[in-house]
Amino acid sequence: MNTLELGVTSSLLRIPMYLPEMFLPVGGVLLCLALVLQIIDGGIHKGGEHI
Repeated sequence: MNTLELGVTSSLLRIPMYLPEMFLPVGGVLLCLALVLQIIDGGIHKGGEHI
């Protein structure tokens, strides 16, 4: 939110930095969701077993 309020942009392309920074929390949430789904599914296998 600070980046948006301050109007910080990248040095080369002048892209507002809040745009790429939004992907960090989204990626974290998706990573946690994938972990929870793996645990629920029992998909964490020992070794290299793939179905």
